[in-house]
Amino acid sequence: MSLRRYIMSTLTAVSMFLPFGFGRDAVAAVDITWSAGGVVVPQVTGDAVSGWVVILQARGNPSVQVFLRVTGPNERINSIQVIPMDPSPLPSTSHNITLHIGVQPQVGSVGYLGSISNENPVRGDLWLGQVLVAGTVGDPASPNSTAITAQSIGTVRSGGGIGSSIASLGSSQVGGAVVQVEATSGSITGNIAANAGIDNIICEQGTLGPAAGLSTVTARLGISTIRAKSIRSNIDASFGTLGGDVAVVRALGPAASGGVGDFVGSLHAVSLGPRNTPNAVVRVAGDLDADLTFERDIDDANGAGEPAAIVVGGAFKAGRRIQAGWGMQGGAATVGGIKIDTTGGLQGQVIVNAANAGFTWAGDVLVGAGAGQVLLDPQAAAGAYYAATSASLGGGSVGLVPFHLHDLDCSPPLAGALSSRTMLMSEFCHQTYGSGECPPTPDLGGPIAPKTVVLRAYGPIRAESATLPPVTIRLYDPSTGTYSPTPFEDYLTITLASPSGSTLKTQIEVRGLSTQNLIEGEYHIRPKLTGSARLLCDGLTTTANVPFGEDFTYSFKLLTDCNRNGQWDASDIDQVPSLDIFGEDMVGPNGKIDCCEPCYPDYNEDGNVDQDDVTYLTNVIAGGSNPTNHDPDFNRDGNVDQDDVADLINTVGGGGCP
Repeated sequence: MSLRRYIMSTLTAVSMFLPFGFGRDAVAAVDITWSAGGVVVPQVTGDAVSGWVVILQARGNPSVQVFLRVTGPNERINSIQVIPMDPSPLPSTSHNITLHIGVQPQVGSVGYLGSISNENPVRGDLWLGQVLVAGTVGDPASPNSTAITAQSIGTVRSGGGIGSSIASLGSSQVGGAVVQVEATSGSITGNIAANAGIDNIICEQGTLGPAAGLSTVTARLGISTIRAKSIRSNIDASFGTLGGDVAVVRALGPAASGGVGDFVGSLHAVSLGPRNTPNAVVRVAGDLDADLTFERDIDDANGAGEPAAIVVGGAFKAGRRIQAGWGMQGGAATVGGIKIDTTGGLQGQVIVNAANAGFTWAGDVLVGAGAGQVLLDPQAAAGAYYAATSASLGGGSVGLVPFHLHDLDCSPPLAGALSSRTMLMSEFCHQTYGSGECPPTPDLGGPIAPKTVVLRAYGPIRAESATLPPVTIRLYDPSTGTYSPTPFEDYLTITLASPSGSTLKTQIEVRGLSTQNLIEGEYHIRPKLTGSARLLCDGLTTTANVPFGEDFTYSFKLLTDCNRNGQWDASDIDQVPSLDIFGEDMVGPNGKIDCCEPCYPDYNEDGNVDQDDVTYLTNVIAGGSNPTNHDPDFNRDGNVDQDDVADLINTVGGGGCP
C-alpha cells in the first residue's frame, strides 16, 4: 500500500473510533491526542512567547496515530522530539508512530515549527501523516540545518515557507517516501531527501532553493512533480543505484525577469518520462541555467499540453548541457524534443546518445519564434547534421554521438571551392605588417588581419593525449594526390577551445607561428582515429573513450607573403617586377621576391649584382650604415664577418649561393 493510501485509510479508521478510546493530553495551547491501543507519554514545556518544546514517548501496537493541535493563533513550536519505546529488537512487522500536526478540527494555528525528529529509531519508526503549518517551517537563515527527519513523510505544508532540510530516511521497501512538500507562500530553501520516491514539491509563489547558492533535492526512486516560481537547486531523481525517473519540472515564472522563472542548478534522472504520469515535461519560463542529465531517454510529451518535452522561455545558457544517454523521442506522431522561445537562445550543448549505445535523435529542436525561428529537424534529409550554424542558434549546438564535423560552422566554412579557404601566410601566422627582413614593397599601409582556421564539431571534443595533437596536418599535392611526409602539426599552434568559455570544447583552432614561414600550397587537416592520440567525443555519460565519428578532410591553402605587406608575393611582383630579378643560381626571375630568397646578393638594391654590392656589405661589416636593412649574414652561419664578404664575392663572380 502506498504511503498516501496508507495515511488516508488510517485517518478514516481513526475518525471512526475517535470518540471511543483516544488518549488525550492538553498543556496550555498544545493539545495531543492518540489512537486506542497506543501508549503516548507527552511532555510539553515552554510558553507562547519563547515557543513550545514537545517530547513524545510513544509505543505502537504495532502502530499508533498521534495528533498534535494548537488552540492559540500562530503558536510557535520549537521542536517535536519523538522517542519510540517499542520492544528491542523490533519484531519483523513494522512498529511505527504516525504523527499529524495541525489537522482539523482545531481553533488555532502553528505559526512556526522548528524541527521534528525521531530520537530513538532503533525502537520504532516515525511516520509523518500531515504536517500543516500556517507560518514557516525551519530556519531560512540555516537552510542546511535539519527541520524534519522521519522514516516516511506524507504531506508537509507551510503557509510561510520552509527554511531547513526535510529527510525521509526509511528504506525503499519500508517508508522512505515523500508524498508532498508544499509552501503555499514563501520559498522552500532547505534540502529535501527521500530514500524512496518524491511525489510532489510545490512552491508556486516562491523559489525552490536559497537566494544565494543552491539547495539539493534527492530521491532514489524518482520524482513525479516539481512546481515552483523559480528553481535554484541541484535535483537528483536517481540518487544511488536504484534508479528513478522525473516526470514534471516547472519553473513557472512569470516570464523571465531578474531571475524570476529561471532554473539554476542541475537535474539528473534515469529518464524524462512517466512516474505516475504519462505527461513528462521540463518547462522553464525564464532561463535554463542548469545541466540536465538523463541516463536513458528524453521521452515525448504527448498529453502534457506542451509543444515539446523541454520548453525554455528564455535562453538555454552557455556552458550548460542537456544529455540524453539514449535517445530523444519525437517524430510525426509525437510531441518531443526541445523548444527554446528566445531567438539565439540555444547557447548551451545538447548531447543525444551520450552513452554511445546506438540510439537516435528523433525529436525536433526549435529555437526562436515567428519568422526568425530555426528548426533542427532530425527527420529531414540532413538528419542529425543540420545546416544551421551555431551563430544563428545562439552559440550552442545539438550533437548525436559519435559527433561529426559541422562543415558550414567551420571558419572558413568547408564548402565550395578551395579559393574560399585560401589565405596569406602572414594572415595565418598572425604576423605584423612589415615585420620581415624585407621592406613591405609595395607599401599598402597595413595592418594584416590575423586569421585562424577553426573546425567546429556538432558536439564537444577532447584530445586523448595530453602532449600530442588529435589531428594531422599535411601538405597535399593535388597533381599527384599524395601528401608530404612532413608532420606540419609540429610547426603550428593547435588548440581545442570553446567559443563560450565552457569546459566543453567544440572547436579545433589552427594557426601558424609568427616566427615561422611555411610552404605555399594546399594543406589537409584530418582527425586521428587510431593510436593513442585520438580525437575523442566529450560530454558523455559513459566513461569509455569514444572516437570522433567522422574521418573528415578539411582543406585550406596558404599563399606566400614573405615581405609581410598583406598581399600575395606574386601580386607584388606583378606590380613591381624589379622585386624578382634573380632566380636560382642568379639566372633570371623565378617568381619569388629576391629579398626573401636564402641568397640575396643585391645588397644596395640597384638592380645589379656586382662589385658595388661587395663594397656595400664590406662597409656594413666594418660598422657602416645599412640603409636597405638587409641581413649582413650572407652565408647564414650565425656570424657577421669577412666570410660573408668572401662568399658574396664568390656569388657575384657566378659561383652561386653558399
